Amino acid sequence: MVNAKILRVFLDGSSLGGRGYYSPLHREKGCATLIPIPEDPLFLREEYRVNPPSFMDPDKWIDSCTGATISTFMPIKPPTRLDNFVKSIPGRRGIAYREPWILHNDPRIDRGFYTDTGSRIPKDLKRGDILFFAAGLAEYPRGFWDKRRTLSSIISTFNRAKDEGKTGIYLVGGIIVKEVVHLDTDEDWEKAISMHSYLRESPHFYRVNRSAIAIIGRGFTVSPPAPLTTPRRGSSLGRPSKLLQEILGREAAYSFIRGNARISRLVEITSMEKIFDILAVEGLSSL
Repeated sequence: MVNAKILRVFLDGSSLGGRGYYSPLHREKGCATLIPIPEDPLFLREEYRVNPPSFMDPDKWIDSCTGATISTFMPIKPPTRLDNFVKSIPGRRGIAYREPWILHNDPRIDRGFYTDTGSRIPKDLKRGDILFFAAGLAEYPRGFWDKRRTLSSIISTFNRAKDEGKTGIYLVGGIIVKEVVHLDTDEDWEKAISMHSYLRESPHFYRVNRSAIAIIGRGFTVSPPAPLTTPRRGSSLGRPSKLLQEILGREAAYSFIRGNARISRLVEITSMEKIFDILAVEGLSSL
């Protein structure tokens, strides 16, 4: 028996001080652009606040679904707090803002890791367990992302998609856990990176306070993304889908929805193979 848990990650309506939006679902391509949440530059070490690593720079990070940079799907002007912060950096006066914001590029399904301060990671997660990742996705009009948009334009279009029942919570991937590593000190990071060099791509490594927990394992992508909620006009959340109930069980699935589809209970499942069999029945594939 193994345990499974679903975490909702990536950009959503609660991001950007409650003025966020869902990542784009490209139904014709069978994939989604998963936009990371913004990193608060005040959390970062000074040398990375204006010049972040390439995987945290939306002008350099390439979306695996479309081949475009992540900045293509982000507002022209970043949130006011970032605007004011960059203006206040000594030696940087005169620039209006950094465009767009820095990415908190985590989880990294492609690298097979997820790092967090610990509040969302079950303490009893163990080798062989499955950490699923869900994301809010929306279908935007064809050609909408052909040019950069303002945040107000994106939110207005996102709200129309919600009214039309074209938004939802989807299963986008996960990690089959091999190891859980506590990273409390610089020495912990050095040891972990010596064994797992890709952890250098965790945003937490570049923070002033590096304390974090790393979930390391085999990442997999659900393609196309699998709906965990049934579409309902005027709302991003409907009833739990059949797939969600198959994964979590009926009671835990409804509890997940009542909690705004943020984090599920840790539930026991018979095997990892059962989950992938469920996905296959739904016409989905995982890598």
